[in-house]
Amino acid sequence: DCVEGMTKQWVDSIKKTWDMLKVSTFLCRVCRKVWTNVNAAVKELKKEVVEMGNRVKALEMEKEAMAQKMEKTEMKADKATERVVGVEKEVASGMEKAKEEVRKDVRSEMAEREERSSNVVFYGIEESGDDDPERRAADDKKKIEEVAESMGMQMQGEVTIKFRVGRKTGEARARPLIVRVTDDETRERLFRYAPRLAHSDTTKRVFISRDLTWKQREEYWKAQEELENEAIRKTKEEKNGGGRGRFIVVGARGRKRIVRIEPTVEEREEAAEEMA
Repeated sequence: DCVEGMTKQWVDSIKKTWDMLKVSTFLCRVCRKVWTNVNAAVKELKKEVVEMGNRVKALEMEKEAMAQKMEKTEMKADKATERVVGVEKEVASGMEKAKEEVRKDVRSEMAEREERSSNVVFYGIEESGDDDPERRAADDKKKIEEVAESMGMQMQGEVTIKFRVGRKTGEARARPLIVRVTDDETRERLFRYAPRLAHSDTTKRVFISRDLTWKQREEYWKAQEELENEAIRKTKEEKNGGGRGRFIVVGARGRKRIVRIEPTVEEREEAAEEMA
């Protein structure tokens, strides 16, 4: 409205001149001031638009980096899951193998116990010097029958000399003799009457036991140790209570028990001297 007949094209031309030279003879002071403010506002707006564009780009880059990081994290999680699944399968397979090995060991142990259940081990039976295996077996069988007679019993059923345990050496000590006795009653009587061997000079060095597996021996040794520790504990309690008795483990293998024994005459005399 400053100049009569001014058109839009004219104003645009004046604007371009003002933008380039900052001078225009066709604008009044008021229009120049307004135009200057508008132009500054436009520049500020452009600046803000550029800054906003930069922030948007930065956010987009950050978003892309975050997406890549998430993708890598997901890949790691997938790999970790695969490893966990693999470990679980290995553990399950290992447990199954372990169970099968235990079952196999149990079956083997039971089969061995069944095989040994008919055997009797004789210790202290003098070995024959004969080189012929059959004559040696016949000699061993005769000595076994003599041992049975010394206990007041007869060998019933099939009696088979199986073998001597260990390698033969030049030592005079006889190797243990494994004998198969099929008759259950005869076999149990041998174990039950075994303490009678100690009453004869000819058999006092002979001992009889069951043919145990290594697992059974370990179980026996553990039970024996527990009984001995219990006997020691009871003896200490007896002494702490003012008593003079002792506890000991007695009995054949498989029938061990703890008994209390009274002090001997010598122990009583020593106790009396201590109290005097």
